[in-house]
Amino acid sequence: MSVQGKFRVVIYSNSATARGRGRVKAIIDDAVNIGCSEYLNDGGEFFMTLPYNHPQMAAVSPLRTHYSVHRWNGSAYDEIFNGLVTDMDATPDEVVFYGENYLNLLQTTIDNNLVTYSNQEIGSIFSAEFSNAISGDNTQQGRLGFMTVGTVNTTGQSTTVISAYTPRLDFLKGLADIVSSNTTSLPVFYISRTSPFTFEFRSHRSTTREEILLEYGGLVNDFRYIPYGPEFATYVRGIGQKREGATVLYSTQTWASESEFGHIARAKVYIDVVNQTALDRMVKKDARKYGATGQRVALALRVNGLAPWDGYDLGDKIRIKISRGPVEVNQLYTLSGLEWIGRADGTEELYFSVLLPTDNVSCETVTDYSDAVATVWSDMGSNAGGIYGNPWANPNNVKPSTSGDATTLSGVTYLGELYTYLKCDLGSSLRITKIVIDHSVNGWMVKLQSSDNGTTWTDAWDPLSGFPDDPQTVEFEQPITARYWRLASHWINADGEGHWKYYSNQQIPVIHMYGCPAV
Repeated sequence: MSVQGKFRVVIYSNSATARGRGRVKAIIDDAVNIGCSEYLNDGGEFFMTLPYNHPQMAAVSPLRTHYSVHRWNGSAYDEIFNGLVTDMDATPDEVVFYGENYLNLLQTTIDNNLVTYSNQEIGSIFSAEFSNAISGDNTQQGRLGFMTVGTVNTTGQSTTVISAYTPRLDFLKGLADIVSSNTTSLPVFYISRTSPFTFEFRSHRSTTREEILLEYGGLVNDFRYIPYGPEFATYVRGIGQKREGATVLYSTQTWASESEFGHIARAKVYIDVVNQTALDRMVKKDARKYGATGQRVALALRVNGLAPWDGYDLGDKIRIKISRGPVEVNQLYTLSGLEWIGRADGTEELYFSVLLPTDNVSCETVTDYSDAVATVWSDMGSNAGGIYGNPWANPNNVKPSTSGDATTLSGVTYLGELYTYLKCDLGSSLRITKIVIDHSVNGWMVKLQSSDNGTTWTDAWDPLSGFPDDPQTVEFEQPITARYWRLASHWINADGEGHWKYYSNQQIPVIHMYGCPAV
C-alpha cells in the first residue's frame, strides 16, 4: 500500500465456503475515481477506475472478488460501502470495474418452486425469503450463503402472495408496499453494512433528523426540484387480476384536487390480487403517491459538511430549505437514495435523492378541527428567567373559544427576550393544512411550532419580523403531520434596552386548525 489516501478499496477473495469475503487480495488507495450508491429498499452499485497499468489490477476479478470502500475520518477508516465485483470495461488507457451491493444480488435469486404464502404474517414471509436467499434456493452455489437472518419485525398484517419465479428483490419490494399501503409506517429491508452481514427488516424505520439542515447556500450547493413529475395524477384507475384464475377486479381512487388541477387520469395493472379490498388499498396508495406535489428533490452537497451515513440513514426525514427563484421549500423529506464519488486527490461529491414522506401527502378532504382543539390548549409558561408574573398562569384564561369570546391577558414586564407558549395536544397525529389565528394585538408577534413527541419542536411558521394586527391565516404548502402544536408569543423590546414588555388587552379569541387524519 502506498501513501495513505483519503479513500481506499479493499479487495477480498471468495471464501472457501459460502462464497463470502475471504482473504484480502489488495488495498487500492490511488484509484482515479470511486463511486457508490444505495437506495431505499433497492439495490446499489459500485464503480472504480484504474489506469490500464495499475500494479494491483490482476487482484480484481469480476464475480470472484468482493469490494469494501473505506473513507478516512481523520483518525481511522470507516467502511461505508461493500458488495461483489461483477464486471469490467477496459479501454487502451483505463479499466472501470463495476459491482453491486449485496442487497442487489437478491434480484438474481428466484424461488424455483411454487411457493405460496396463504394468509401469512408479512414479517414471517420476509424471514422465510431471507432464508431461501441464503440457501441459494436449494442450490450449492448461492452467492449469499455467508449471510444470516438478523432482526425481523412483525407487522400485524397478513397477506396471501406467490413468490415463485419472481426476482426476490422485486418480491420483497412488493411486500414492503403492502405494509405501507394503508399506513404512514415506512417499512425498510436491508443488509448490514459491516461484517457479520445480516438481513434485517424493520416494519418502520424513519428517524427525524432536525439536527441536519440541508439548506441551499449552506450544505447544499446545487438542487433540482420537480413539484409534480410525469406521473402526477388526480385520478387512478386500477385493474387487478386475481391469483385464483382469470377474474378481473376494478378500482378507481382519487386524491389530489380535480377542481384545482383538472381531471388527470392514470391506469395501472396489479397482478396476483387477493380480493377487492386489497386492490382498493393498493390503488389508494398509488393515488396518494401520484397526487402528491413537491414530490422529488435531488441535491448536491458540499461533503466537507456531511459525510456518507454521518448520523443519518436511508428512510430518515431531513429538513430541506430552499429559497431560490420560484422554489420555496422548508419541510421534511424522506431520504430515498445516496450517491457518492471519491477521487484520488481527496475531493468528493455527495448526492441525495429525497421523496415527500407518505404522511405529508395532500388531504383529500379538509376538516375544521377548531371545535375539537378549542379545549386542549394549555399554558406552558415561558422560557425566560426572572419572571415576576405570568399573565397566562390561569388555565381558564388561555383556552380559546370557538364561540368568539375573547381572552384578555393583563400586562406585566419581564427582563430578557421572552416567548410565552400555548401548547395543544391533539391526542393523535393529524395532517394540518391550515391554521387561522384570530387575535387583537398591540406590538407582539407569534410563531407556530409542531412536534411528534411534545419535546422536540420544529418551526412551522415564523413571520420573523413585524407585529401583525389582523387575523393570521397560515397555509402550508404540504400538510404537517404532528400530534403536538404550540403557539409562541414573542414579546417586543419595550424601551430599546433589552427590557421586554407585554402590552395589556392582548386577545386570542379563536384558533382554527384545518386538516385531515394521518394516513
